[in-house]
Amino acid sequence: MRLFIFSVFSLLLLSCSEQKTPNGPIIIKSDSQSVTAFLYCVKFDDGYAVTTENNELFFLNQSFEIDSIQTQQIQPKITAQSYYQYKGLLLMYHDNEAVDRPYVFSKHKEWVVATDAYFSDVVYEDESYVISTTCHGEFGGTVFFKHKKTNKIYSCIATCLTSVTKLNNNYYITSALGHLGDSSRILEIKDPTTLVEMKKEVPLLNNWWIKEEFTREDLLKGTEKIIDTFGIFVYDAFSIKNKLYYLNKTGISNSSYGISMGNILLSTIKDQQLVTVDTIYAGSTGFGTHQKTNKTSFFLFNDLDKKVFITRNKDTINIQTLHIKKEL
Repeated sequence: MRLFIFSVFSLLLLSCSEQKTPNGPIIIKSDSQSVTAFLYCVKFDDGYAVTTENNELFFLNQSFEIDSIQTQQIQPKITAQSYYQYKGLLLMYHDNEAVDRPYVFSKHKEWVVATDAYFSDVVYEDESYVISTTCHGEFGGTVFFKHKKTNKIYSCIATCLTSVTKLNNNYYITSALGHLGDSSRILEIKDPTTLVEMKKEVPLLNNWWIKEEFTREDLLKGTEKIIDTFGIFVYDAFSIKNKLYYLNKTGISNSSYGISMGNILLSTIKDQQLVTVDTIYAGSTGFGTHQKTNKTSFFLFNDLDKKVFITRNKDTINIQTLHIKKEL
């Protein structure tokens, strides 16, 4: 692959600031500058795999500079017809007639044939439960708790699940929907066995409760409402020193175009309302990428001539604003 366009990714660090929320997360904000845009992005510990509007693949280090050695190493050995991103995965469609599935860029930075395991709906796992979810947007969503010892499955409503957080042995289920305006719900579950139990013969399908004649009230059994609000989209939930924090967007939105006029905020809950602790980013943001584990999360937002990288790891939130010459 020709690498003469390295210079288009040349970057200049502009500024960096750090602040500490009292008894809360450390917030680091920095600005960088680029002269071009990229389309898709997947984060790794040592940088980012990105694709350009010209269907080229590069690896950027944490300073957003091209790593020429890793860029050479991650090139697919077959012709890439197009790239696509799905649930934080970078997919490649190709000209290999012997393989009827796309390839996926694995956590080992290798192109492998995509199997069902890569598209698992499991979102959280601890010593007691495997938690998975399905969601069809405005048509409904569900979260499933599968008990590891009994294999029994318990369920409640979650449209669409964005986070599972465990604190003091209680589970906090955060869901959000951007249909006809943003809405979010946070539920507390002290004992998943008090939720509606699914029969083994019932397949794990979205809206499965309709067939079983359960109501929405049945699907809220065993839960306690923390918030249920309109005009706010909660992307992430996490705990620091036994206190829950949230990353959320608030303001006027147009979900049809993925555009929001609201800010990205760090919030806590008081009196069943989200209370702003800090403004993480102020601007018009369109959601791009979400990669998450039990302990960390990564978000990429698009804002006209900028891309906003928000990385949370333990008690630190890192916000990097990348200014670009043009948007795709």
